[in-house]
Amino acid sequence: MLVEDRVDLLPFYLSSYSRWAGALSTAFASGAGTFGSSTAWNGSGTAVGVFFEIPFYYPVDQVFWYNGTTASGNIDIGYYDAHTLTKLWSLGLTAQSGTSQFQFTTPSPKIVIPPGAYLMALSSGSGASVIGGLTGRSVRTQYATGMWSMEIGGSPLPATFAPTTAPSNGLYPLFGFTRRAF
Repeated sequence: MLVEDRVDLLPFYLSSYSRWAGALSTAFASGAGTFGSSTAWNGSGTAVGVFFEIPFYYPVDQVFWYNGTTASGNIDIGYYDAHTLTKLWSLGLTAQSGTSQFQFTTPSPKIVIPPGAYLMALSSGSGASVIGGLTGRSVRTQYATGMWSMEIGGSPLPATFAPTTAPSNGLYPLFGFTRRAF
């Protein structure tokens, strides 16, 4: 029996912090920082991405991110092929709603991520967006955990992700995909 035949055996979520991204242990082991803090997004029109790999089909029921203390921007979430950095899917710019809490959105149509290597990405169309996650990370820690950044000029996630640097604001945002609705 394959794992995808038993949805109950699949991880509940795939996130920027999950073991599938390989970043969590490195991010927390790397020193001081605060989890659950919120920080202004890394400039207007910036996208961040984290590489992840899964050995199973993953049915996505909802996507999520953690809004910070102010919800005043538009967010896009999606994923890219890890080898070509070509976008495979994204939600499109969606207004932030609710403060200091998770925001869940159901993709339409539903998506299934096949086994493979990918880059999970989050962007903001506004420098006014405030996102929650692990703060106090150095650029070196963000590189070591696979967090990359690119300027996109305030638009949704682009067709190709062209990473240029690690984010400069020390934020390791919490975002991802879940197999069950909330």
